[in-house]
Amino acid sequence: MTDVWDAAQREAGVQTWRGSDRIKAWTYHLLGRAAQTGTGKSLRSMQRRVRRWTGQDIQTLNFFARIEDLHQLVARDPNTRPVDLAAGAGFADQSHMGRDLKRATGFSPVQLNQRILQDEAFWCYRLLGERF
Repeated sequence: MTDVWDAAQREAGVQTWRGSDRIKAWTYHLLGRAAQTGTGKSLRSMQRRVRRWTGQDIQTLNFFARIEDLHQLVARDPNTRPVDLAAGAGFADQSHMGRDLKRATGFSPVQLNQRILQDEAFWCYRLLGERF
């Protein structure tokens, strides 16, 4: 399956991504590629290229990168204080982290933690040892 995907990307003239599996690294790669591609070099031109390539705008990619960073920090040390998690993942403050976590999951951090502890549907979070 990977060979088919790589062949399709080569035919379309898309460079194959061989970097990290992190959203943030991929976003930085896309921005660098967008800066070197085409005639327009303005920030807006780069943003349009990234949106055309990914279907997502830069703000959405950054949102998912922060959520991914949050997961990484929780996995590294589950006993980290929420304020330290927020700062480490690039959020402005703890309430900003809570709003974005609710936007990503549909639950506030307190509701999510309660569901992780009590709800059978959240078994995968318990398996990974996560909480927020």
